[in-house]
Amino acid sequence: HTANPTCLRANGQWDGDDLRYISRLRRRIRRSFSFQSEYDRPVRNTLIAICTMVFVWQTISTVQWIARTHPAYWPSKAPFIIWDAVLGTAKPGPFTRDFLFTVFRAQRQPHRWLSSGFVHGSLLHLALNIDALRRQPAWLETGLGGGLYMTTFLLSIVAGNLGYSHLGLDGVNVSSVVLGASGGICGFFRPPWVSPGQK
Repeated sequence: HTANPTCLRANGQWDGDDLRYISRLRRRIRRSFSFQSEYDRPVRNTLIAICTMVFVWQTISTVQWIARTHPAYWPSKAPFIIWDAVLGTAKPGPFTRDFLFTVFRAQRQPHRWLSSGFVHGSLLHLALNIDALRRQPAWLETGLGGGLYMTTFLLSIVAGNLGYSHLGLDGVNVSSVVLGASGGICGFFRPPWVSPGQK
């Protein structure tokens, strides 16, 4: 006699499928609150920490720059200035402008090819990139190894800027800039040194 799942639920009992579902749900919840796997990914965590600290300094630098250049608005408009700096709606400060990528400036300041991957345009921009890094499977870093994982990230930033420069987008809009960790993150989707059959 096959038990009716509806009847079992009505009687306070659960069938096998429900038990398996609950078991999987419990494991998923435990993994969500388990920090052990987070500690096993030091390079990824380091990248997240660097991007976060850089953005904090970007915000401070922008607020200080606005306060110096527009003293009439400081401190009466301080909350709005800080809010705009966090949201990225204010003109970026000197720190951000010194590290973002443009083809013209990168010709004389080659550090921009790499540094642009660690500055972000807004808190939302940073949060999306951090979330993308956080969602990567743990085997990606453990499989590649910390050194190759970091190398992939850095080379992908440079490759993204190279692609941008060769497309000639900078000539279309001279005010356009490139910044953010997206280029480095995209490099993890298909590292060239991972064979198709490798898992």
